[in-house]
Amino acid sequence: DEFDIKVYGNYPNPFSDQTIISFFVNSDNEIDDFSIKIYTTSGRLIRKTDLLLDESIAGDNVKMPSYHELIWDGTDDDGNQVGNGVYFAVIRGKYKGKTVEHVLKIARLQ
Repeated sequence: DEFDIKVYGNYPNPFSDQTIISFFVNSDNEIDDFSIKIYTTSGRLIRKTDLLLDESIAGDNVKMPSYHELIWDGTDDDGNQVGNGVYFAVIRGKYKGKTVEHVLKIARLQ
């Protein structure tokens, strides 16, 4: 199988308390690397999660080929709630030397 990550989006969008990012990892085995990084519109990195095991709804390994849902609770890496506005989630996976990247636009409105 050709390695790819299909990003279905996030819901709700806009969100107030939390949003669920859904995606599918298509590969023939566990991929080498996976991350989601959330940025402000000015490009400042506010949330970096490399494995996301704590945020995985099913508690599964997001690097395995399957459908996954992850929760972002609207906090930055320091645990502070982010304000209203638009954020970009950069979803990146790497497998056998190939990198796949998608950018998801997320809006917060409390």
